[in-house]
Amino acid sequence: MKVKQTFLGTFHRTHLSGTEQRISLVDLMREVQAVATQHYGRSPALLRQSFGFDFLPQPVLISVLKLANAVATVGELYEVQSSQLLHRISSNLTEQQASTYSYQFITAEFTLNLTPDDPQLPATWSEDNLSQDRIYEIYLDNPHYPGLSNDLVNQIWQQANQQWLAMPATEIIHKNLQSIDSTCFRIIKEPTAEIWL
Repeated sequence: MKVKQTFLGTFHRTHLSGTEQRISLVDLMREVQAVATQHYGRSPALLRQSFGFDFLPQPVLISVLKLANAVATVGELYEVQSSQLLHRISSNLTEQQASTYSYQFITAEFTLNLTPDDPQLPATWSEDNLSQDRIYEIYLDNPHYPGLSNDLVNQIWQQANQQWLAMPATEIIHKNLQSIDSTCFRIIKEPTAEIWL
């Protein structure tokens, strides 16, 4: 059995580093280009491939590189136009310091410490608003979840078991037959919980 439980709570962001200085997109692209040219990954195609920019179309990446290098034409980006090798630039990383944050999701029942790459974190934050009320979804497929008390996890499992056992067998068979995947199918969907068998 697998359970998705939805909780309403507040995301909090706390500043960790000692500086409020930020790295802009232009600075970030200059740093990526500096590292790339030091390691001979000097073409936009290699930047896309080696630095995780493959979600960007190459013309968009080239436009961002033009912006970062403050040049007007594509030709000005390249040291050798025919092979399209980007100009070598030096890193300014010693002058810049990235802001780092810790993230938490807090409800009346629990507090979860989140990683900065958690996909459920709000996409935008403002400096004057370091907390946001949102929904967080927790997926349980075993009786433990990091950051949640065993009592709360057991309570969620018991509720899911009670709902599952209260369903008529014919309804469960019907949902299985309607499902594309007969090895994992949803039997209950509510606003705050979903249950799969």
